Amino acid sequence: QGASHLGLALVFILYAYGGWNDAAFVTAEVRHPRRDLAMALLSGIAGIAIIYVLVNLAILAALGVDVARTSYAPAADVLQRTAGSVGERLVSALVAASALGAINGMILTAARIYAVWGTDYSALAWLGTWNERRAAPLAAIFVQAVIAVALVLLVGTTVGRSWFDRSMNLIGLAGLPWNEYAGGFETLIAGSAPAYWALTLLTGVAVFTLRWRDREKPRPFAIPLYPIPAVI
Repeated sequence: QGASHLGLALVFILYAYGGWNDAAFVTAEVRHPRRDLAMALLSGIAGIAIIYVLVNLAILAALGVDVARTSYAPAADVLQRTAGSVGERLVSALVAASALGAINGMILTAARIYAVWGTDYSALAWLGTWNERRAAPLAAIFVQAVIAVALVLLVGTTVGRSWFDRSMNLIGLAGLPWNEYAGGFETLIAGSAPAYWALTLLTGVAVFTLRWRDREKPRPFAIPLYPIPAVI
């Protein structure tokens, strides 16, 4: 239904292949990082790509393109056709468990970034507070949770949307076209994706910057065929 909807669909596809790179956030806690981290990253993206493609082929084979295009829960629809209502409920539970596992992993790995900020910058030292017994940066996890809940309330509630639009109007900008998206989740994804991918691009740029600025510093990891992979 237009370029904006195609763009949103592509964002979700990119996120579907994401998550494997979060293993890099825990590099400092891996026992043999030079061996194990590279294996985790390579096997992770290969596994995700293969599973994702196979699942999509199975859905298309079972439902066809026209039905799959309009389905809100294609995996459940496939199992409903082949195994009845029991299969539909089982695969729905599996999808929910998988989503919760992914969220749990992202919460614990992403918080490591804020904890490192606390180590690098004295003003943010409180973010580096760790619970030794649980081996987790509790302060960073708490801050991350507060920001996440605030964003959900901002885009997922009528009050939050109204407050956001009024704030935009105060600086001379129009409010957001909330009705263009199915709900608060899609709005949040559409709004945060540009910032996320821009920061990801800067991470790639940092590879060139650090190799030029600190060219004499020893590196625990080498990029094969540099700079081709980094450019791609």
